[in-house]
Amino acid sequence: MREVRDAAGTVWTVFDVMPSTNRRALSQVKPGYTGGWLCFQCSTERRRHPGVPTAWAELPDAAIVSLIESASETRLAPLRDV
Repeated sequence: MREVRDAAGTVWTVFDVMPSTNRRALSQVKPGYTGGWLCFQCSTERRRHPGVPTAWAELPDAAIVSLIESASETRLAPLRDV
């Protein structure tokens, strides 16, 4: 997990997501995302980029910001009580 700041000054938290290998769980994952994805989250939105680039955590901030710009916006899931 890491944080980067884009050109507008927005701070994004970046982390990789690897879906369960459970067949039922994988059936609920969008095509193209079954191998995992990078998630980008700020205070107002969440985006996903299919695939997890090798050594993504060591990429320069500019490369991460470029991935954010090309990522698909996804809905923010409501918080659930545990």
